[in-house]
Amino acid sequence: MIAACSDRPESDTDRKATPQAVTQNESEEAGEKESGERELTPDQDVIGEDCVAFLRATKVVRPQEEKKDCPTCPTAGTDYEVLQFLGFKIEKIKPSEAGCEVTVQIRAEFNPSPGGMIVGGLTGWIAPEKREQYAQGQTPKGPQLYEVTVTYRRTDGVWRAVEFDKPAQQ
Repeated sequence: MIAACSDRPESDTDRKATPQAVTQNESEEAGEKESGERELTPDQDVIGEDCVAFLRATKVVRPQEEKKDCPTCPTAGTDYEVLQFLGFKIEKIKPSEAGCEVTVQIRAEFNPSPGGMIVGGLTGWIAPEKREQYAQGQTPKGPQLYEVTVTYRRTDGVWRAVEFDKPAQQ
């Protein structure tokens, strides 16, 4: 029994037949496949950054206060972000020759409302009654889910979001 467990040098043939070597070869092939897939789709970090940027582009425009000395001058106001980003989940990635379509679910909640009209970003995804409520200075409660399809194009080796749209109904 001790003789059977002795250390002997492995030949190339022995190494190829071992399960460890097969697993390693499969792992290398999977790595090559993954790197090829990465080129066909944007990284998860890129998708996440684009989701945050799109959400942050959802702003509120407050009614302008009339200045007695300059009624046409813009008021000095603060940029109010309507939503707070809570997270996102990738639902589907569909690579194509022209680029890539990624369907994501963005999770957010409303920031306190200063009143005013919601513009930009996810405005079209927010239910009209919630937009009206927010415009009147009332903050809708609870987490919100917005499903968004992002179209990407690869230019000079960099993925860029070129369109944000509502997913097609199936």
